[in-house]
Amino acid sequence: MKAKLSKLLSKFIILTSLYNSALGVWSGTIYLFMKHIHYSYTDINIFLAIFWVVTFFAELPSGILADIFGRINVFILSCITRSIGLFFLFFDTGNGYFLVISGILTALGDSFYSGTLDSWFVDKAKSIDKSYRLDHVFSITTTLSTALSLITGFIGAQLIANVSLGYPLLIGAILLLVPIPIAFGEKEDERREAVTVQNLKQAIIIGPKNWKRMKSIVKKTSRSYYLAYHSYLLR
Repeated sequence: MKAKLSKLLSKFIILTSLYNSALGVWSGTIYLFMKHIHYSYTDINIFLAIFWVVTFFAELPSGILADIFGRINVFILSCITRSIGLFFLFFDTGNGYFLVISGILTALGDSFYSGTLDSWFVDKAKSIDKSYRLDHVFSITTTLSTALSLITGFIGAQLIANVSLGYPLLIGAILLLVPIPIAFGEKEDERREAVTVQNLKQAIIIGPKNWKRMKSIVKKTSRSYYLAYHSYLLR
């Protein structure tokens, strides 16, 4: 039993670390790359607006997908979607359509990832040993994956980006595909849950509350988005 749990924990740490390392390698240079391919600050703000709006609306469906198709399957979908989004940006030469597609795909990938590995690990660990304690698991995993993300971020910004600003994105897109073979071997015996009417009702009740918060945030920053949008049109 201990051997199974140790093996499971190792895979959880590896998957989490690989994913965060893939994000870290380009996180410090993505906006420099956008400027390099002649996007303005207005364009970059529009990219960010698309990313956060899509993330907001995709959170609920991604949770439902994880319940129906399994956490690992949705995690794999996150890796693929986010990787394709980065490839779109890497091959972009200042095309606004590529920027929009990249924003949508990377946002979907971010939403699909949310909570998938954590939930999968808890379900799998509890199926092996119901008394398994999770006290320090997530703190250890977060510490390790964050440390690796910082290291890859430093390497991406200080070494790889000096060769080419596009290479950190390319390497990040490739690294996002690396966890897939490991995750694919964990698809068997994964617990899946049916979506009940009660769950949907709770989601519908929570939805308006989140929407009110979103409206409040947008209202505070509406003038900035208004100016950014009109600057983009008059470009």
